[in-house]
Amino acid sequence: MVESTMLKQASKLVELPDEVLLEAIGFQLLALDNPSRAVSVASHIGSAAAISLITADTSLESPEALLPTALKAMGDVLGTCRSRAMAYLEEVTPAIARTLCEDRRLRRVVTERIDKGELAVQIVAELVAGALGYPPVLASLTFTISAWFVKRGLERICD
Repeated sequence: MVESTMLKQASKLVELPDEVLLEAIGFQLLALDNPSRAVSVASHIGSAAAISLITADTSLESPEALLPTALKAMGDVLGTCRSRAMAYLEEVTPAIARTLCEDRRLRRVVTERIDKGELAVQIVAELVAGALGYPPVLASLTFTISAWFVKRGLERICD
């Protein structure tokens, strides 16, 4: 059973810029990664937060000088998330394409019903979960990946 709130949120992901969607996928992939990757991301975010706190201290002569360091730390995290998401999507696209594209009837039905809304995301999410063997606990990641493929269009996956 699909949680309606998650489905509504996932359908709105289709409207996000590609880089934001990739960053979201990258963060969600931390659930599949070794703990060291999560620790690394947490460390970068912690550093950026600490620098932000320091810049808020008005007793510093030039707190703005620290801001580029905080922004760089956050930029590094987001860049890492985007790169991780792209690599992962490249890795799993063949399995997803086999599921979405091999059955011409299924492809036609999915393509006809795709409206880039909730229905499209739900249909593609069910196929993605099956293709990748994702358990229900990874529903959030499944829906975000599905939003990516809905946004990109089946034509790009299947051709």
